[in-house]
Amino acid sequence: MILPSEHPRRIVPRWHSPEVSAQRAESHSLAGPATATGPEALASVDLRRRVADFASHRSDAHAGDLVSGALIAAQPSLAQDAAHWLLDSPSSSVLARRLADAILRPPPTDSQDRFEIPYDTAGTDREVARERIQILRSRLAHAPNDPMAWAELARQHTVTGSTDHALDAMRIAVAAAPSDRYLLRAAARLHHHAGNTDKAHNLLVRAPRTPTDPWLIAAELAFAELADRRPRFVKAGRRMLDSGLAPRHLTELASALGTLQLESGQTRRARQLFRQALVAPNDNSLAQVEWALPQIGLSLDAYLHTVSASWEARALAAASAHESAQAVVEAWGWFFDQPFASEPAVFGSYHAAKARQFDEGAKLAAQGVAANPELFMLRNNLAFCLAKLDRVSEARDQMQRASLRAGTPAERATSYATEGLVAFRSGDLKAGESLYAKAIRTMPDARGKLLALINFAAESSRVDPETGRGLALQARDQAARQPQQHDMRDWLGHLAPDA
Repeated sequence: MILPSEHPRRIVPRWHSPEVSAQRAESHSLAGPATATGPEALASVDLRRRVADFASHRSDAHAGDLVSGALIAAQPSLAQDAAHWLLDSPSSSVLARRLADAILRPPPTDSQDRFEIPYDTAGTDREVARERIQILRSRLAHAPNDPMAWAELARQHTVTGSTDHALDAMRIAVAAAPSDRYLLRAAARLHHHAGNTDKAHNLLVRAPRTPTDPWLIAAELAFAELADRRPRFVKAGRRMLDSGLAPRHLTELASALGTLQLESGQTRRARQLFRQALVAPNDNSLAQVEWALPQIGLSLDAYLHTVSASWEARALAAASAHESAQAVVEAWGWFFDQPFASEPAVFGSYHAAKARQFDEGAKLAAQGVAANPELFMLRNNLAFCLAKLDRVSEARDQMQRASLRAGTPAERATSYATEGLVAFRSGDLKAGESLYAKAIRTMPDARGKLLALINFAAESSRVDPETGRGLALQARDQAARQPQQHDMRDWLGHLAPDA
């Protein structure tokens, strides 16, 4: 099992559909209502088009397309017929039926989840994403100059792991509307996802709109740090915080600037900026404040269940409280919101394993692998959970693929540990012991060494209780000497009480 990244969190833009972006005010005009050509207007046009498409075609795919759009636009009455179609259809997917049920049986008006439609169009399921791709291609054949449709096509290709197709579609979208905030943020996020953060940063630096748009400045600061570059628009961003813009437009910028201040040791100023971010936070800025809490000491209790779509912040809060099972629940919501991103799947599979929910961990990791097939962390976590479920042949297959992608010393050492687990579950105890010992010897950090030792002790205890007890004593002794590694106490719970 690989540990979640301890690198500083950044305000990387969320990438939603145009409709969800409009719903969450990410694409609103700085001066007031969105323009007639912006994503908000396009969202209403798109919903009417979905109604017409379902009336013409009456298929599961078009019904699901209409139902998801109606939920996002908070207009369930437009999709009643489509919802009944999906519930009556024997071939509709589980996700589509869940969405249909939400249309016909909406939550009570006082529900805290009334703000949250987690199942963002088709992004939570590859099969549904492929259906969405076909519908978008059909629309673009008749309206090839629709940049939002091209961008949504790119997003759905990213969900299915077709990054090259996504880049091609996004290139067309940005060429059609090169100054659109939504498209610039989405394109930068896609380039970062594709492993070209320099290109993401260049795109924002060169866009004429960036110095005057707080959403784009926040993204520029994030990608500059991720690309190990100096941010270009820090001064412009500071001036913008005092510009009188609506707080919702400044929340990501304030939290991005607060992060820079925090990392330069200016904790008092950072706290002020994070407080400004909390005047009208969104899910991204709230997660940034939650990440910074150990250093700034603010309370987020009043925000975690009132800010729309705050799954990541709630997942981080649950993890900090050693509530791994709840962290997994929130990680699923985070993943559904950003189904192409690796972070929720890595985070969720790790905490699922820590909570001994190996089936959930395997599911989350497998979903993440679909959009991130080259990422070592996800394949390793998938192999770990599969091995713990005694699905040894599947675990071995994933581990063979993961080991090819282990690039850093920590990843190589983690690979040895997971291979050791697979060997133990295969009955090759000698190889398992040798691989775990190699992992502990080569792991570059104390936290990773301790985690490998704990799992070595757990596996040894299953086949040789005496050896397992000795290793468990070592693990508990090392954990006592590393009190700062708070989550290790949860992993120690994997050891039998008498081990």
